[in-house]
Amino acid sequence: MKHSIDWYQGLMDELDEEFQPLVDMFDYIDDMILPRWSLPDEFTHLTGIMSVVDTAPSDAIRSAAVAFSRNIPIFSVMPFTSDRNEYNRAQGLEDNLRYQFTRANKRGNGSVMYDMAESSLRYDTVAVRTDDLAYILPKNKKNWTPLQRQAWSHGRFIHTVYNPKNVRYLYSRMGLTMVGCVETLRVTNALSHWGLFENNDTEEGKKVAQALRDLRDAVDDNKDNFNLKDMYVTQTYVIDHEKLCVYGSLSDKDGNEITRKNSSEAYQFVFADQDNPYGFINWSVRVAGSRLEDRIEYRVNPILAPLYWSKSWDKINLYKSVVFSEPFRRARSPRGVSTTQTGEAVSVDYEEGGDVNLRVGEDYKPFTPLTLDQGAIAIVSALEAAQNRTTGASVIGDTTKIDSRTPFATFAAMVKVALSRLDKQNETLADTVTDTACNMLYWVHKTDIPLTAYVETAAQYRSGDRMERGRKLESGKYDFDLNELGVSCRVTPSTPTDRMEQLNMAILLSEKMNMPSSELLQEMGYDNVGLSYQLWVEEFLKKAEVQAQAQALATKAQMQAQMEAQQAQQQEQQAQQQQAMPPEAALGAGGGMSNAAFGNMGGSQGFNPAFGGTPPALGAPSMTRETVTGQPRNGNGVR
Repeated sequence: MKHSIDWYQGLMDELDEEFQPLVDMFDYIDDMILPRWSLPDEFTHLTGIMSVVDTAPSDAIRSAAVAFSRNIPIFSVMPFTSDRNEYNRAQGLEDNLRYQFTRANKRGNGSVMYDMAESSLRYDTVAVRTDDLAYILPKNKKNWTPLQRQAWSHGRFIHTVYNPKNVRYLYSRMGLTMVGCVETLRVTNALSHWGLFENNDTEEGKKVAQALRDLRDAVDDNKDNFNLKDMYVTQTYVIDHEKLCVYGSLSDKDGNEITRKNSSEAYQFVFADQDNPYGFINWSVRVAGSRLEDRIEYRVNPILAPLYWSKSWDKINLYKSVVFSEPFRRARSPRGVSTTQTGEAVSVDYEEGGDVNLRVGEDYKPFTPLTLDQGAIAIVSALEAAQNRTTGASVIGDTTKIDSRTPFATFAAMVKVALSRLDKQNETLADTVTDTACNMLYWVHKTDIPLTAYVETAAQYRSGDRMERGRKLESGKYDFDLNELGVSCRVTPSTPTDRMEQLNMAILLSEKMNMPSSELLQEMGYDNVGLSYQLWVEEFLKKAEVQAQAQALATKAQMQAQMEAQQAQQQEQQAQQQQAMPPEAALGAGGGMSNAAFGNMGGSQGFNPAFGGTPPALGAPSMTRETVTGQPRNGNGVR
């Protein structure tokens, strides 16, 4: 049975009453986070007491939120078979989901991941709506307005994180069945948001276009009484499996409805009133509390909830205000008693020297300095210790909470203990991101427009296939089954000890357990592990080749040097032999020098120039004619 807007208005009113105790607790937690606190009424009339606000709860939540949001979540899609194509399908979806979430994460002036992490830690609840610009914007890009083009430039999807105080929801055993959200937007923001739907040529777009015309007319009617920045739209968004309705009214900055001129009728706008056009609920609402409690304020159990139930934070602030105000009160109180004839106080110089100017017959006695009440200080310390047990998450991101002399192993153990206390919130965050991934796939199925990612670096798939740099990757509705998505997500907190601890653990598992390096790197959060290994192998082989070439050149040079050394040694030995040879041994037949004596200096032709030999004078320039021929000029033998 489909219901009217009036029916949903009544439902939201009932849920407002049911959720009010939970909202009260969230309001108190918000006061701790901001932080906001003031002295009780019975202390405001006392002079000399200043308000001191403890910031430990705020420090704990914000530091843990930073640690939870530093890393982009790791998406996993289950391959249903061992087929290569199935591996490629699964990893293609992983790459696309990561790409789409990364782009959407930086939309606007904040981080979607941080907002989700803080919501999980602060409220134990995360509420996110996922919109698809491919569905919202006109199909023909030529018809896009500058606003629509700007919206698309930041990615296809919009993940909006809502404060759980403004969200109402219904769950059944089958899951989420209804979500309602109330938000107050500046008129300018409302016009920008709904302007995305204005010309998309759908029934929903036509309804939005009419509501925008009514909103602009209302602004024109009241521009004389209100500045544009002082006009707001209080908007209610309700969706279930059957219907989508969005309605709002014009109000001032205090939330009061602005009525029409000369009438008590408020300006009403209906942006949507139709059957659910999506076919699914494009929300994720995750609660990390207990299902065993009946009352809603007990079913949700934020980290700071014990401080709310016990009012410990109020007590700490009050005691700190009293104790720490004591020195200021004493600084303004009398420091001594004086005795004078006139009854007027003596002149005391509290500047340098502290001189007391006394006349005859006058006296001055200073009061004994009072010390701070150690009992009160002990109470403050005890309350702070109890609070730190609740907000111990501050150690995750704030190393100043640890003594500088604390060993690294002890510090790492403290961080682990703190993280273990946040396992439920981490699980809630991971489930929320998983829901957003599934909603993106639901949108793909609805629009029949595939996910598109641009691979910035080459990728190595599990099957061994490699994707080159800059390739376009698409995952369409035939790449997954809505009934068997097999999508999961892991959020890894980033702490000061993470990298070193992970590295040590990886080395240990690799050396002692023989775990593959690729699996260890993937667990550490590295992308494209297969490609990294392949590139490492290629680099290793190149280095080995260069080293081999260098070694060959070095060996060749060494052998050449050895050969030259051997030749020089042989020449030196021959020279020594010649010097040691008797003169008659050097004479050839007929008394002349033989070739052997010259070491074949004349070559194969001897010393006969006619047959190409070396002239004797050149072959042995130091020898005389008589020595070479063996005969003197007169023909007698040489003696």
